[in-house]
Amino acid sequence: MDIDTVYPVVTEAIRQAEALEDRGAPEARGAFSEVSRLEEQIAEIVSLNDYEGVVARRGAVRAAIKAREFSRAQNLAARYAAEDGVDDELAADLEALQREALAQTLVPMLLELTISIQELSLTQSSRVIELIREVAALQAAVGGSYAGVGSAPMAALKARVSDLVVTTRELTSDLHRRFCELNREVADLQLGLVSARLAADEPAGKLEGQPLGQSVQRQNP
Repeated sequence: MDIDTVYPVVTEAIRQAEALEDRGAPEARGAFSEVSRLEEQIAEIVSLNDYEGVVARRGAVRAAIKAREFSRAQNLAARYAAEDGVDDELAADLEALQREALAQTLVPMLLELTISIQELSLTQSSRVIELIREVAALQAAVGGSYAGVGSAPMAALKARVSDLVVTTRELTSDLHRRFCELNREVADLQLGLVSARLAADEPAGKLEGQPLGQSVQRQNP
C-alpha cells in the first residue's frame, strides 16, 4: 500500500475510532488497534526526516495504548526510540508513551493484589480466629477443676494447648508478614503508576494531541 492510499484510510480510521470512543462504544478498542497498524504502515514508508513520519510513529504508539495493547505499545515505542535520527522531542514523547503503557499494565496487577489481600484476610484470619477460640477453650479447661482426671490426660491437654499457642502465633506472624509484603507491593505499584502518569506530558488525549480537524490534514500531505 503506497502512502497516497494510506493517508485517507488512516484519516477515516481515526475519525471512526474517536467517534466510537466519544460514545463509549466497546468497538473503539478494535478501531484504535486498526489505527495503530495503519500508522505503523506510514512509519515504515515515511522517514523521520519527514514530520509525517514523526507523527505516524507517535500515533502508532498512542493508538495502541487506546486499544489497550500495552505490550505492543511498549515494543513500538522502544523500536522507534532506537531509530537513527530521533530528536530529543520525539525521544521524550516516546518515553512518556512507553511509561503510560507500562502504567496501564500495572492497573490489573493492582486489582489482583487487592483481591489477594482480601482473600488472604478472609481465609487466614478465619483460621487464626478458629485457633484462638480453640486455645481459649482449652486454656479454660486446663484451668478448671479436674479432680477426677489423671495426670496423663492433663499432660496431653496441656501439650495440645502449647502446640496451638505456637501454631497460632506462627500463623498470625505469617499473616502479618504477608500483609506487609502485599501492601508494600501495592504501594510500589501505585507509586510507579503515579510516576508514569506524571511523566507523560500528553496522556490519553485525542490522537496526535490535536483536534480531529487537524489530523485529517493528512489527506493532503
